[in-house]
Amino acid sequence: MRGRYVTAKQNNLISWKISYSDEIHNVGILVSKLDHCLWDLLVRYKNNELRCEIPIIMSNHADLKYIADQFDIPFQHLPMEVVDDDKAAAKVKQEAKIEEALAKYKVNTLVLVRVFGGGRGRGRGRDFTHHARALRVFFVNYHHST
Repeated sequence: MRGRYVTAKQNNLISWKISYSDEIHNVGILVSKLDHCLWDLLVRYKNNELRCEIPIIMSNHADLKYIADQFDIPFQHLPMEVVDDDKAAAKVKQEAKIEEALAKYKVNTLVLVRVFGGGRGRGRGRDFTHHARALRVFFVNYHHST
């Protein structure tokens, strides 16, 4: 295990940070259509099991806005707006909107909850993760087995 960790760290595949429990993180949530993981996170948040603030929930579908509304958390709908069948350009525009929200809400931890395009190898792009890291945002992937 230690050898794999050192190799992954040397190849910049992982990063880590020690945080103290008195540090309150601003946690942004990216979610797709499925609601069970979002419900789990928000119920734990409401019950003070998670020591954080959640200033924004973002999704490429409007379906889960009603959940954000129940918890009084702003919801931002970020659909893929494909023009002339250019999905790559649409993805770049969508990721730019996510980055704007991360900066606006001072998000320093981003939870990917069954994230858009979450199938094999179809998640957020390399440029997005690079820009988000430049904003000092840490990623957490949150996913129950279905």
